[in-house]
Amino acid sequence: GVGKEVKGVVVTEVDRDGLGAQAGIKQGDLLLDINQKSIKSIAEYEKLVGEIKKTGTVLIRILRDGDPLFIALSQSG
Repeated sequence: GVGKEVKGVVVTEVDRDGLGAQAGIKQGDLLLDINQKSIKSIAEYEKLVGEIKKTGTVLIRILRDGDPLFIALSQSG
């Protein structure tokens, strides 16, 4: 399980045609941070995801089955 000290946003649904699915994000993943900025709420998540529109690429740190992973998410075009 996830310890109480771990903070993040749990992925409850993934758009199979969206950028997250293409990058490998799965339902049940815990999103910990985006571009090294902690995610503690949906509002923070939405704000940080907005960075992809500015930079084109974000680095997302997730926890999957207790293991930390990094996923690079980029918007092409």
